[in-house]
Amino acid sequence: MITVYLHGELGDYFIPQIELMVSSVQEALSAIKANFKEFTKYLFEAARQGVNYQIRVGNQEIDEKLLPCPISNKVQSIH
Repeated sequence: MITVYLHGELGDYFIPQIELMVSSVQEALSAIKANFKEFTKYLFEAARQGVNYQIRVGNQEIDEKLLPCPISNKVQSIH
């Protein structure tokens, strides 16, 4: 299980943390989108207003091309 933390307004609007059985960040995002139908729309609207989010796996910030990469068994959280 991986704990996914949504910080700030994102966590206030949806959920501050959720436990997911996933093997990549891409799977985690898909699970969040499946549980919160407005998630994608919210992110697009935030981006349109100049708000950007970063994704951290453990302590490492990752970019879009790493989303489908497997998460190490040592990692316990995504922020």
